Amino acid sequence: LPLGMPAHAATPRVALCHVGMFSSGSKSARCLSRAFAAVRSPARRCDRRLGRRICSTAADVSINTNDLPSKKSDKASEVFEVCAAPGVVPEPSRLDAYLTVKVPEVSRGRIVASIKGGLVVVNGVHVKKPSHKISAGDRIVCEIPSPPPLEASPEDIPLEIHYEDDHLMIVNKPAGMVVHPSAGHESGTLVNAVLFHCRLPPMRVLSGNQSNPSAHEEKDDDEASSSKIYTQANISNHMLEFPSTFPDAIIRPGIVHRLDKGTTGLMVVAKDPFTHAGLCEQFAARTVRRRYLAIVIGIPNPLSGRVNAPIGRDPMDRLRMGVVRGVGGRHAASNYTVRTSLAQGNAALVEWQLETGRTHQIRVHTKEIGHSILGDDTYGGGDRSAVERLHRRGAMNIEQAKKVLQKCNRPMLHARTLGFQHPVTGEELDFAVDPPSDFAAIFQLLNDV
Repeated sequence: LPLGMPAHAATPRVALCHVGMFSSGSKSARCLSRAFAAVRSPARRCDRRLGRRICSTAADVSINTNDLPSKKSDKASEVFEVCAAPGVVPEPSRLDAYLTVKVPEVSRGRIVASIKGGLVVVNGVHVKKPSHKISAGDRIVCEIPSPPPLEASPEDIPLEIHYEDDHLMIVNKPAGMVVHPSAGHESGTLVNAVLFHCRLPPMRVLSGNQSNPSAHEEKDDDEASSSKIYTQANISNHMLEFPSTFPDAIIRPGIVHRLDKGTTGLMVVAKDPFTHAGLCEQFAARTVRRRYLAIVIGIPNPLSGRVNAPIGRDPMDRLRMGVVRGVGGRHAASNYTVRTSLAQGNAALVEWQLETGRTHQIRVHTKEIGHSILGDDTYGGGDRSAVERLHRRGAMNIEQAKKVLQKCNRPMLHARTLGFQHPVTGEELDFAVDPPSDFAAIFQLLNDV
């Protein structure tokens, strides 16, 4: 827990503290109780903008762990505290809806389950009704039990490996492959394939929706810095590199960053802790060189530019991201260049280079500038309006436009280049791979119009 930070002079409008994983009665739980005391004390506060965790307290602060929402749970949990602004009517006023807005990284379903399970305390009183109306100045403490880890087994899944040495490998991820195991995707993932390729045994892994508490800030990023490597036996040999971040071998083997299920292209996978840490540092410092190709609807104007629009969870649909200005949005910037016009100006091949690595960043930013990625049903690239825009000025008839979209079984987005400094050798490595056949076929169809 990041304790000991100096207190701020002004009371935040909404104080939200994510205090991490704990088991009741543990050292972490005692630290947790001290962090809660910091919020209640006018001289010691806990202030957190959504997406960043900032805690402040002092060593002489203490509070009984009976004040925690749950005293009996021995499972790892995440605990959040929200203080509604005094004198301001909370919006929305329902407890479950309010927490969903203020804690966007947790689904409404999990919040409702915690409320019904007696894990939410409002002004010191347990509340079990999700419809409970909150008032200005209310203090809400919510415990969210972590989902159980998944068992990932090695699977003989072919990998297109473009480079490999003793420390890392570069793979070309195909469309349809999920990177991390998660609910509904327990097998067939890149993690399963890596386990087999590296001859590792089955192991418990964090799902794609779980996070290490120390890496909470990266939860909505494509850089998965919380991912850790190897089995318990290997972990014990690398305790100097990772002294406290390998609980019970609940890990994600070697994954450093992510691509969406429908996105193709290059990814780097670490094979040892030192390499993993070095790659994560480069992703965090934004020194990794990555360029993407996308087929978008229409032609962006100007032909090259920079999109600077914060990204967060869409409050209306938690499965999507969106441009969120204000609480919940995190800085996101993307640069683009139009490479060629397609379909008589109704589409374009665009190259993207990211300054940040938010989840769905290119897909959200293309929608924000009015040029969604072709085939992206989630962000407006696969609906009727997309058909009509391909049909504009008679470039193709409606039936032809429909056939083009029907051939797009995924967003036309490809991670073409990847470059970084090898964490072990110091060598600068750069890789490139052309888009797959489905991408090339759509490009050709539009180019022939």
